[in-house]
Parts: sequence; structure tokens; C-alpha cells
Amino acid sequence: MKNRKAAGAAALAVVLSILLTACASSPGTSGKLEIDPEQTAQADSAADSSATGQTEEQTAQPETEQAGSGEAPDTWTGSTGYRPGRNSFFFRSGKYKYTETDYALIQSFHTADYGQMSVEEFNRMVMDWDDEEAYHRTEESFQRIFTTLEEEDALYGFVHGTLSNTWDECDRRHYETCQQEKNPWHSGEAYCETYGDVFGDEVLLTGAYCDISYDYEIPDTSAITVEQRDSLLENIDKEMQTFLEKQDAGKLKDEKNMEKTLDAELGRILEKLEGGLAWGGQKEICYYWDSRYDERDDSEDWEDEGDEEEKYTPQEKYDLVLKALKPDGYEKMSLAEFNRKTHAALSEYDEIMDISYLYEMVLMELEEEQSRITNKTDADVKFLQTTVSNSMDEYYAAERSLYARKQIDPEYAVSINASRKEDVYGDEVVVDLAEGYYSFTYHILDADKLTVAERDKFLEDVVSEVQKRVDNAERGQKLDEAFLKKTVDEAGKAAGNAYIEYTGCTIDYMEQYEWD
Repeated sequence: MKNRKAAGAAALAVVLSILLTACASSPGTSGKLEIDPEQTAQADSAADSSATGQTEEQTAQPETEQAGSGEAPDTWTGSTGYRPGRNSFFFRSGKYKYTETDYALIQSFHTADYGQMSVEEFNRMVMDWDDEEAYHRTEESFQRIFTTLEEEDALYGFVHGTLSNTWDECDRRHYETCQQEKNPWHSGEAYCETYGDVFGDEVLLTGAYCDISYDYEIPDTSAITVEQRDSLLENIDKEMQTFLEKQDAGKLKDEKNMEKTLDAELGRILEKLEGGLAWGGQKEICYYWDSRYDERDDSEDWEDEGDEEEKYTPQEKYDLVLKALKPDGYEKMSLAEFNRKTHAALSEYDEIMDISYLYEMVLMELEEEQSRITNKTDADVKFLQTTVSNSMDEYYAAERSLYARKQIDPEYAVSINASRKEDVYGDEVVVDLAEGYYSFTYHILDADKLTVAERDKFLEDVVSEVQKRVDNAERGQKLDEAFLKKTVDEAGKAAGNAYIEYTGCTIDYMEQYEWD
């Protein structure tokens, strides 16, 4: 999914670059564009290149030493955040990583007093819209800087705030013969996120995200400073952020009504804009709510996964999964550490190998009667089918507990077949007595002190004790659901300790065979 989106964005960026170049080369035309077919082919080629990664030529570009953490967006556990607005040029995609020359260029604009310069003076210094050659040279540098500058860089906020505003404003003046939109646009976002602690991991639970954009006018670019312009635009975004923070969770989940509410609030804020800026009359709002626990269709995320199955043989998949999920000495690891590592391994995705998908394929293969996995041991199979599976169940139960704000315990399901050895004319015969299916829940009291081996032993002790009691039930004992529930409850309570405890069971069915 990400690759297709990246390729589409790259194609859009290249096509836009072609259109803008056509506009620049024909300033006297009425906007009719003639596009060379060879340029269109270049756009397609660029999209393919973006989807497959950097070429050797790209990676050869010099790395730029970063000055510090800069103005990267903040995040807060269980609360909200604000990111400076990127304007509409976020989609422009340069072909290569920025160069040292590109970086030196933006540094030259970041002077001690740039904020006190008038917008007119600063904009002309940065991108003189009347100097064709200089304008496009700077534009190409900006394309590389805007798409590849790391968020941790000290100048990131300056680039995506001040220079972003300036670029859009200069663009309107340079390409005015081809522009349908005469006013510059500013884009920003507001968001509210909630986090929780799961076995030591900080996990995102919910997110409410609002993308905003609007056009604005500067009646007199000589009468307003860069600092004043940037502050006015940033304050609009901050007001939207404050408004979003005040909404309760119930309203945030209602995307349709929330978008209408936010749209009305943005209009109210823009109508009172003053101090050297004026609203141009246009605005756009895009709002969405995201929760990993709300119902959603993940089918698109899996539509390309079939390639993974064809890429490896069943034995190769088995070996890869074991290598990724089974660390040496895992039995003595704390359950918290093991669960974190297991979740991280199964959550990480790259274009070369998706361990989560391979793990699911391996589990299915192990269930086959004629498994094509030949080099396997009972211990490794048990590790994949029970140890890993239980750890993932525990991780997700802990996440759901945070989201629901109540204790939700992991569940372990068991099928049971009761049998007894009987004497039949001197022969020892195993006689089936009953079959059933039950599940029980348990609560981890201290995941930092409980080891993986102790967790596995707790589960095994409950299952083995239930099996033994059912098999050895007195003759005449009715092997029904009530008997099974009593047996599971007693075995579960007995198996617990200071770090893990049994919390209940559910009996799906218990059927006793009747022999004539």
C-alpha cells in the first residue's frame, strides 16, 4: 500500500513539474499546455524508480551533517500534539537527496534577523519571481530539501514553516499566467492521540486527525514582517488544535459530524483574521478518527501478501520464522521482555520479508497432515504454536484493557478427550469416555518477574491437571459441563502463584459417550 501511494505521489510530482515548466516557458500564452510525450514517459519512469527505492546515483549524494533536533513535532503520552503547517508543496518530490549546496542555501536564509524583514524583502531574497533562472535553481533545491530533510534537523521547522509559506507566495507571483488560484494557501494539522503502556511499550491507542488548508491574501507585503506572517498563520493552526483538544471522545469518533464542526470553527477563525493578512475565502477540512480496536477492513493490507508465499519454500519460511522469533535463552527471559520482542518482530514490515505473514503460513503448514516442513522438532513446533501465540494474545489483551479502561485477560482454549483403560478378555483397551472444549482466562500480576518458562508451565499445569482428573473420574461420574467447569476452576486456582493467576473459564460443550 505504501509503495503504491509513494509511486503515485512521485508521478504527480513529476507531472506537476512538467506542467510548471511548460507554464514558465510560455509566459505569454493563455494557459494552453503542450506536453512532450518524452516528458510523460519520464514521469512514469520516475514513479517506478520511487517505488523500487534509491538508485546507486541517489545513494551517492553526500550526507549532510545535522545541526540538532530542531523543531520536530512533539508527542505527548495520552494527550495531543501540534505540527507546524506544511503548505501545498509537500507533494513536490525531488529526484535526489538534498546536497550540501542545497543545505547551505537554506542556511543562508536563516539569518539572525530574517523574522524582522518584510515579507516582500524576504520573499524576493529567497525566490526572486522575476529572475527566471535563479527562481528555478532555488525551486529545484527546495524540491530536494522539502522531501528529504529529516524531521530531527534543526532547520526542519524553518523549512516547513517559513520557507514553505514563502515558496507558495512566490509561486503565485511567478506562475501567475498559469495559475487558477491567485492566492497562496497554507496547510496545517491538529491531532489528539492517546497512548498506553503495554509490557513496557508505549502503544498508540486512538488518534483524531484534522488536516486544514485555506487561502489567504497579504494586501501589502511591505507592511508585514516574516515573523508576523508566520505567527498569524501558526496561531490559526494552534486555535484549531485547542478546539480539537476540547472535544470529548464520543464526538471525536463521529467523523462526519466532527468534520462539519471543525469546518465551521475554521471559518469562524479565518473570518476574524487581521494584522496584515486576510482570508481569501476558500478552505478545506479533512478529518478522520483512527483506532486499532474499531472495526475496519484490512483486506487491502494483505492483497499483495501472496508473493511472500511464493518467495520461500515451507522449510525456508519455518527457518526464517524461528530465527526471527526464538531468541537464545528465551525461557529465562521475563515475560514482559519476551512479549515486547515478539510483538516488535511480528509488527515490523519491510518489502523483503513480512515475518507476521510468514508466521501465519507456517502455522497453517504445521496443521497439514502431510507437512512439507521436514526439519522440525516437537519443542520448536510447540514454541510457535503455543508460546508465541500466547504472548501475542497477552499483548493484545493488555492493549484492549487500556482502550476499554477495564481488565481484559488473555484466554487459552483447550479441546479435551477423556478416555480410560479397560480390561477386555485380558486385553488392555482404551475406551473413549467424553469429549469437550473449554477455555480459561488468566491474569499476569507481574510480567517483569514472571519468566516465559513459568508462564508456559502455568498453562500446562492447568491443562494436564484437568485432563488427569477427567480421565480418572470415578465410575458413574457424569462427565458433563458442570463437572468440567468445577474441574477447571480447581486446577486453575491451584496452578497460580504470586506472578500469575487464574481468573475463570468458559465451557463450550462437554459430551459423554453412551455405550450400549
